[in-house]
Amino acid sequence: MAKKVVRKDSKHSHKKRSAKATGPFSKIKKFKKNKPQRLQNGEEEEAALSTQHKLFNDKDKTRPAIKAGHKPAKQQVAAAADKGNVELGSSREQLDWFIGAFQAATGTKLSSLELQEIPENSMLELSNTMDHNIPNLMKHVKAIFGPSWEEVLCEGNVVEGNVEPGCPSLLIISSSAIRCVEILRSIKTLTTKCHAAKLFAKHIKIEEQVSILKERVNIAGGTPSRIKKLIEIDALKLSRLSVLMLDMHKDAKGLTLFDVPQVSNEFWELYKAHFHQQVMLSKLQICLY
Repeated sequence: MAKKVVRKDSKHSHKKRSAKATGPFSKIKKFKKNKPQRLQNGEEEEAALSTQHKLFNDKDKTRPAIKAGHKPAKQQVAAAADKGNVELGSSREQLDWFIGAFQAATGTKLSSLELQEIPENSMLELSNTMDHNIPNLMKHVKAIFGPSWEEVLCEGNVVEGNVEPGCPSLLIISSSAIRCVEILRSIKTLTTKCHAAKLFAKHIKIEEQVSILKERVNIAGGTPSRIKKLIEIDALKLSRLSVLMLDMHKDAKGLTLFDVPQVSNEFWELYKAHFHQQVMLSKLQICLY
């Protein structure tokens, strides 16, 4: 009888083991059984690593290529403006910088043919024998206009068919009204017969400026926003304009006309709408001061 009991117990335990084999944890056991064996030697391990690197490299190749040195438009503008003292470079360097900043700021893409058509003398190169500062501005202005500076900049009478009202020969653009007043004050002796027109919004109503522009104007200075508005209402005319002077002075925060976002955007809108075509036609020269 004892032997039969032992047989029954063994059969019962066998059934229990079978049930466990088909239980919920059986997959774990199978997974462990199917676990890949470790590589037997160094050569096989190197081969596997090489294959893995190749897969990653193939994925990288499918990603869009980024050109070296490429920057988004806003960063390009910042990089251009951060060049510092660009006005002291050669006229070619200044022109390259200016056209690059123009394209980046406005989203304009000039073709290689259009770039070649930009006149070489579009950018005036000032004398480096004198500092480019306020005290020397009048000397530089006289040098720009040459022997005819007095006739062009100082005469006060309107000449029918030649000098129309509200049409300056020299237009100076600054980032602020305060800076503009400082500049115009420095060349006051040139404007005794024909006063310079102050074209900014601070303390001056646009109606007053329209009235001033009904007379002869040789020199005008202002900020981009007000200048653009006066052009658009046909108060400020550009047929006689030959020199566009851009004030590169850095303010207390180290910012120029091209660094302050709002002023910079207003300038490039103004330039694109009213000045760029004149530059391309060799009717207008730019001066960084």
